[in-house]
Amino acid sequence: MSDNFAPPMQSGPSSDGPRPSRPMRPRGKYAPRRKVCQFCVEKMDYIDYKDLLRLRRFLSERAKIDPSRRTGTCAKHQRRLAIALKRARHIALLPYTSDHIRLMGGMVAPIPGLPLPPDRPFPPRDSFGPYGSQPGGGRGPAPTDQPPVEVPDAPSEAPATQPDTAPAS
Repeated sequence: MSDNFAPPMQSGPSSDGPRPSRPMRPRGKYAPRRKVCQFCVEKMDYIDYKDLLRLRRFLSERAKIDPSRRTGTCAKHQRRLAIALKRARHIALLPYTSDHIRLMGGMVAPIPGLPLPPDRPFPPRDSFGPYGSQPGGGRGPAPTDQPPVEVPDAPSEAPATQPDTAPAS
């Protein structure tokens, strides 16, 4: 028989000697630390969609759900967190897009215990025309070339009241 088969390839560490060690990374002041899932630390099994203080930490400035590599959330809690965020968006507790944040002047619902954002001195740009969303655009009546016509007051007629006549008992 002929030997047409190649010798088996070695898999695994070679027998040339000890394995080289990894290069040491500097662990200084700004060395990145491994992120830990906050839900695992607090032993939370259910992520409440009404807990806005907790949920807002997992949204970016543009109202996107932050990835687990950025927040450190484990895969199980990242899936549950996404469901809770989507439920809160569905009932308008959290914004869907950054346009909602911009138009509302911040996140939609106020955070309990924190002061409210200041009132905006101007209406949103994309509301009903350049004059805002007030009926009529917030303008007064249209100017006319004619002077206003005065209407004389009609004398008001008070309804005639009859004296109450109560039957004598």
